[in-house]
Amino acid sequence: MEKTYNKGAIGLLMVMGVGFLALAGVLIMSEGVLSGLVAGQNTTATVRAFYASESVLQEGVSCYLKDVSEEEEYVTTTTITATSSLTFSNGVQPKEITITPIPGTYRFTVKGEAENASNNSLRRVVKTLTSQPSTTGLDHALYSAGSATTTIGGNAEVFGSVYSLGSLEIQNASGENKYTINGNAYSSNSVNPFGDNSINGGILGGHWPIPAPDIKAEYYKDEDSETYFTSNSAAQECIDSGACDNKVVYIDVASGADIKINSTSTVSIVTPSDLVIKGGTFIAPENYPAIVTDGKLKTLGNTKIYGLVIVGGEGKSNLSNNTKFTGSVIFTNENVDLTGLGTINITYDNSTFADITKFKGLQIEPINTASLIGLFSWHEE
Repeated sequence: MEKTYNKGAIGLLMVMGVGFLALAGVLIMSEGVLSGLVAGQNTTATVRAFYASESVLQEGVSCYLKDVSEEEEYVTTTTITATSSLTFSNGVQPKEITITPIPGTYRFTVKGEAENASNNSLRRVVKTLTSQPSTTGLDHALYSAGSATTTIGGNAEVFGSVYSLGSLEIQNASGENKYTINGNAYSSNSVNPFGDNSINGGILGGHWPIPAPDIKAEYYKDEDSETYFTSNSAAQECIDSGACDNKVVYIDVASGADIKINSTSTVSIVTPSDLVIKGGTFIAPENYPAIVTDGKLKTLGNTKIYGLVIVGGEGKSNLSNNTKFTGSVIFTNENVDLTGLGTINITYDNSTFADITKFKGLQIEPINTASLIGLFSWHEE
């Protein structure tokens, strides 16, 4: 028997089926759109809370600068309620400011917190800043404030980062050295590596300019009358006898200071003139620099220096074969050229600056006039 169908009924069912499918599709699409809208609203609310927390953080920075400029110290973590002057819309509310000083530094962290009640989102952002920008120059194994090009290569080897206010040119390591710089290379101008074995680290040109972390010889002139010398021979005799151990030896000789350590001595050498070191091992006394010269530095023979070295003279220093620095070397005026000078090793040692706030002679700006570093580190909790 042949089956027959009601074409009209089938057509109606087909139309109804298509209609139901269309309706279902609309409902599914609507649900997706609504979900997307809700997600978008949540995202927008969260972003608003994030920007609010940034504003709260900036208020915290202002609070810190105002207080310390009025000689109110931040010794421990301080929590401040954000002021009502910070007004936001769409359910966003500023919460707390947390300021935490970092012991032994001129640095501090500021955390800003804000929430959006519309979606229960809470955002916290943290920045680490400093009220003394120049002290960040001490974060590097080698710092050069010369406006022209700083050149490093040949048998020179740096373990730690290098910063130059001028351009920075790094040549390939030679001899047994694997890399010339074993660390990051920074310049407020440009960084130009020449060869695959020049830099074992990051490269950043166009860095914000870091002022020179300076120590002037004049600061130590009246440190100790018994270790103030107007002749090289008298200073040498004091060092050789051990009478100058753990002290600052100030050598005031217009033609230049000239000194040698026969073995090892814990002593700080300071001079307003050029300085020649004819070998030996110098170890800086605690919280004092190892070497401060307002002139140029020249080393001869096997010289090892442990601590901070400040070279303030203009022109080219002459660092000879087998000179090793452990700590940090700061050139505050000259354009550094460490090429073709024999084996020179500079190794950064952050223990040199265990408590930089106690470091004698470091030039510190009044905090109410010092500029803040925009960003040491930034993260969100």
